[in-house]
Amino acid sequence: MNHLEIRREAEGLAALLIGRRLQHVWIGQGRDLILDFSRHLLLISCHPAYPRIHLIGEREATGHAPPAFVMLLRKHLIGERLEKIEAMNGERIVRLHFEPSRFILTAEIFGSKSNIIFLDEQSKILGALYKRGSRISAGENYQPPAFRSAPIVNLRDFGPDVFAAQRFFDPLIAIYDREQTRQAYLKAAVKEMNRINKYLIKLKSESEKLPNPAAQRKQAEALLIHRNIVAKGSKEINLPDPYDPTVSVSIVLDPAKGIQQNIDHLFAGARRSQRKAEALSKRISEMGARVEKLSELVLALDAEDGQEKVFEKLKFLGIVIQSKTELSATKPKMSGQRISAKGPYLLEDGAKIYVGVDADDNERITFGLGRADDFWLHVSGAPGSHVLVKLPAGAELSQQRLIDAAMLAVHHSRFARQGRGEVIYTRRRFVTKIKGAPKGEVRVAKMKTIFVKVDSSRIERLKQLRQAE
Repeated sequence: MNHLEIRREAEGLAALLIGRRLQHVWIGQGRDLILDFSRHLLLISCHPAYPRIHLIGEREATGHAPPAFVMLLRKHLIGERLEKIEAMNGERIVRLHFEPSRFILTAEIFGSKSNIIFLDEQSKILGALYKRGSRISAGENYQPPAFRSAPIVNLRDFGPDVFAAQRFFDPLIAIYDREQTRQAYLKAAVKEMNRINKYLIKLKSESEKLPNPAAQRKQAEALLIHRNIVAKGSKEINLPDPYDPTVSVSIVLDPAKGIQQNIDHLFAGARRSQRKAEALSKRISEMGARVEKLSELVLALDAEDGQEKVFEKLKFLGIVIQSKTELSATKPKMSGQRISAKGPYLLEDGAKIYVGVDADDNERITFGLGRADDFWLHVSGAPGSHVLVKLPAGAELSQQRLIDAAMLAVHHSRFARQGRGEVIYTRRRFVTKIKGAPKGEVRVAKMKTIFVKVDSSRIERLKQLRQAE
């Protein structure tokens, strides 16, 4: 919306909303704030391409927990009466004044730099949806951007009724969001292909370095046939090839072992190498097929038809994206604010399960709270929360407690939407920091794995057991 459209929309909103009390505040889809004025829903959107302010007919549930800024507005504005709506001349800024508190909600509708700022009666900043540089800082006086002369723009006619702007923008938002989703899937799929190609290089290198199981068996058979002529304590010997006597086979022996022990060792090594070679060959084949399938789907993303089916196939392959317009707890926060780590899950048998909420909290849980005999879990091969299980004195980790912790690890990871995944677990003593690595990145030794499918009812039961901190 340009400044003329915003001004006209503000005038229409003023005629309808002034004098009404604010009933509720929600965070909407993407970067939208929704204010309920006695069943009149006002949308203030910080959408990167289509920032806007207008009435909407109904609110879509998001499933997201309200961020701290929304909770701040609920605390101070619910029940307040809207006293004035004003649009600043020549600027895309709208101010909502509330009585009797005299709080002001300021919407800066600046495209990708849009923001919503909450001010007190002296125009001091109490909070903001986003921290946009040093100009927006809690406790400081609000300073609008430097005034710019208003450009000459066309005034679009959205229509005569109060929901005309919504009908105008909804199709544009749908097209934009679809393209953003396509771009996000494309980027994620290409990233996954690059990761797999690097992994394939590693697998092929490991395969090339493996001892030849056929050569190991040939050595074992030659030693078995000619065991009577091998002197005890020999370190190396050349014997005729059992399949071609004209060729000799060089065999390295362990002088501390007897002949039969050396024979058994060579046969065991051949079996071990064969198993590893077969496993690597299978894994290389699987990864190659995965790259081929992803390549097909990446090409299919360029077609206009059938993209939803392509998205579903990519999801099935584990390609998970987060919409660029989706508001999350990791968005910029006000200076001086801190997202507090939540407390542990306190289970019936006295066990406590801690789950990190970010890199700093992962560090705190693993190396601050964790002790040598605690159990540590993390999803295998993907970003996720550190999970720590602290057991009562003398207790052992039961299978049910392991499953609880593993499900929480999957639920708080990139595999959450898939609802299943492999989880590694070990004692905390085997988890160490990597020198110079970012917070949360660790080295794990002596680990075991468990594969779990997330049971939503079990997760809900665990949520009821989470303590405040």
